Amino acid sequence: MLQGAWELAQSEQYSDAEEVDNFWTLAGYFNAIRELAGAQTLFRQDIPERLKRRAEELGQEARRLPADAMELSSRCNSTELPSMLEELSNSWEEQGMDAVMATSMFGTGVDVDRLGLMVVHGQPKTTAAYIQATGRVGRRRGALVVTFLRASRPRDLDHYEQFTGYHRALYRHVEPVTVAPFSPRAREKALGPALVSLLRQARSISWISVPEDWRIQQKLKSSEYRCEAARMKDHAEDAEIMACLKLFKERAEAQPEARRPDGEEVRREIAGEIDKWRMMASRLPESETMLWWEGSLLQVPRHTLVLGNQHTARHPHKEVFHNSPTSMRDVEATTTFEV
Repeated sequence: MLQGAWELAQSEQYSDAEEVDNFWTLAGYFNAIRELAGAQTLFRQDIPERLKRRAEELGQEARRLPADAMELSSRCNSTELPSMLEELSNSWEEQGMDAVMATSMFGTGVDVDRLGLMVVHGQPKTTAAYIQATGRVGRRRGALVVTFLRASRPRDLDHYEQFTGYHRALYRHVEPVTVAPFSPRAREKALGPALVSLLRQARSISWISVPEDWRIQQKLKSSEYRCEAARMKDHAEDAEIMACLKLFKERAEAQPEARRPDGEEVRREIAGEIDKWRMMASRLPESETMLWWEGSLLQVPRHTLVLGNQHTARHPHKEVFHNSPTSMRDVEATTTFEV
C-alpha cells in the first residue's frame, strides 16, 4: 500500500494531487504498545527491503521511508501532540508523513481529514473502539481500511468467519455505554442496596456509631431466623440513618462539575428508599421475619427480603430492593432465560 501511493504520485498519467494525498499517509492501528513496537521495528528494517524488491521487480524507483513512523500512543508527551497533529495534516507535496502508528489514542481527538488509508492489526477489544478508530480515516474522500486478523487468536478468527454479517450490522454490536457515578439510572438501581451495605458493614458513619442490630442475620436450629432487618419501621429517623442521608448528599455534591447531580435531589431519592423500606416493614405480619437476603435461588423465598434476587423480582411484594449488580458501569436491563 505504501508503494502503491508512491507509484500513483509518480505516474505522469495521473494528476489528481488530492487523490494521491488521500492515500499517501498509512495509518496503523494497534491494540497494544507491544504490537506497535514490533511494527516500528518492521518499518525500520523489513518494509524498506520489501519495497525495494517490489520496485526492482516492476522496474521502478522504491519509495524512501523515514527511519521511524510517527507514533501516537500513551508513550507520547502531551505537549508534543499539537505539533504532531499539525505535521500529520501536511499534504504529500508538503513532505507529509509516510506513516503513523497508533493505539487507542487514535480513536479520540485525531481530526485529520486527509487520511484515507488504514491498517487495523487485530480486532479491537470492543466494537465501539473499532468504529471510533476506523472512523478517523476517509472523512474527506472515502478510505480503504484493511484489517489483519490472526487465525491463532479465537476472537480474530470469529470476526473473520463473521466478517460480512458483522460489518453489515456494525452498530448492532456496539457495547452499552458505561455510566458515570450518580447518573440517574445508576442511582435508581443502586441507592437502596448501597444504603443496606453501609448499614450492615459500617461500624460508624460520620462518627455516629451504627448499632449491631443492623448486621445480624442468624439461622436458628428451629429453622427460624434471628434478624432485625424490619427494625427500619421504628428507626427510620435514628442518628445513623440521618448520617446516611447526609453522606450520600455530600458524596453526590463532591462529583466533578460536569456530571454533578443535585445533592438535595439525591437526598430525597435515598429518603424515598428508606421510606419504602419502612412501609414494607410496617406491613409485615407479626408471624413473618424480614431477612436481609436468602441464599436459595431454586425456589421462591419464604420471607420478605431487603435485597431480592431473580425470584423475588417476579414477586415485588417479597423484596424491598432488587439487589444491584456487582458493577454499575452498565445499567441496561437484562433478560433471564430458564430452560
